Amino acid sequence: RLTAAESDSAWKPRPLRLGAGGSSSCPVPGEDAAAAELATLLGDLFQVSRGRAECLSLRTARATYCTRVLETGLQQVVGSVRARWNAMSDPLAQEAREASLLTETMEEICRFLDSFPLAEHFVASVDDANALRLSMLGKLADSLCDSASLLLRRLDTESCVFSFALEPSIAALSCRLRPSNFRAVAQQGVAKLSLLLLQYLQRQAFQTDQQAALFAANCGEDLRQTLAAVATALGEAGLSSLQPLWDSCALLALPAPEAEDVLATLKRVEHCSPSELLVEPPEVGNGVLRRKETEVLAAAGVQELSTTEAISVLSKRTGLAGAVPQDSSFSVLQELLPASAAQGALQLSAGALQQLGELGAQAPLPVPVAAMAQATLQTGALGVDQLRGLAGGAGRRLAGRLRSSLAAAAAATPAAR
Repeated sequence: RLTAAESDSAWKPRPLRLGAGGSSSCPVPGEDAAAAELATLLGDLFQVSRGRAECLSLRTARATYCTRVLETGLQQVVGSVRARWNAMSDPLAQEAREASLLTETMEEICRFLDSFPLAEHFVASVDDANALRLSMLGKLADSLCDSASLLLRRLDTESCVFSFALEPSIAALSCRLRPSNFRAVAQQGVAKLSLLLLQYLQRQAFQTDQQAALFAANCGEDLRQTLAAVATALGEAGLSSLQPLWDSCALLALPAPEAEDVLATLKRVEHCSPSELLVEPPEVGNGVLRRKETEVLAAAGVQELSTTEAISVLSKRTGLAGAVPQDSSFSVLQELLPASAAQGALQLSAGALQQLGELGAQAPLPVPVAAMAQATLQTGALGVDQLRGLAGGAGRRLAGRLRSSLAAAAAATPAAR
């Protein structure tokens, strides 16, 4: 009966009964999710065969019947669906009608098998049906990504690229797939699309500000509008993987003077990192630099990109690729760190000098060590006067060096005796 039914009538669409909580929101009448009549036919035949199998008293007899009759029929249906799917050159062609129909057909078959008690006798074939269903969803997501990859070279030369070429396919899938399947396709598609566009941006170097602005417009607001149906299905949290891309678009869309100021400030923050300056303790310098970094990135509309990533994106703009501030770490610290940090550095340095002097008074040092200590004291005394014009990070660095000299002198004293 399955062989006779595998004609055009078996592939006639049958609208799905999804219930109140699972109905799609397709604005076009008659374009809701549908499965082929073949899924209904298979379910009806299996229910009739179930009654016959339950007449068999032995479990082994029922297993043999299910293997020879039911499993064979399931394999025949799955093979037919797979053949039609493989015959498609593009799953998104013709507004994804055929691809959506086959996907929902396999969804209906798999849902029926999940509740069919005799399916335990042909688990391998049931798993094969589920594998085909999942591969269909993955292929639909890959097709969306493949369509986007064909648009990459147009992103910095044309406007409204995504809304013109990709939005119709997404709208068709949102109508013709049940909500659970559309969410699965959307989740995979968004993740792959985000990776594709970020990798392309990483390789891209814009020759003009107009190219950067077009890329930012296409991958920013135009992409948001294109993914409106996805945002409705997944929520804003479902688009979180695209946030680094949208942060990059915000940086590329900045006016040239503002972009130059942001880049210069971020370069200074990165150049004056407390880890680079060996600031001890790090709470003062690190906190101020972190606040400065956060303020600059937030003002530019950046939410997730790090300082290094933001610098990399801004450097892709024309005229900013080689923009590197020439300020030294110690001079720019005066702009980024408060005066209280410098006062703390003075106290640390003075304490180190006093401790070194007390050690020399308690135990006479050998001549070479004493000379070294005296030179250190003189250098430290000069450094105290100079620290008043510098920020706290530089002072802590000097204090660290003085402590190192003190430790070396203390270690050398027993050896000299």
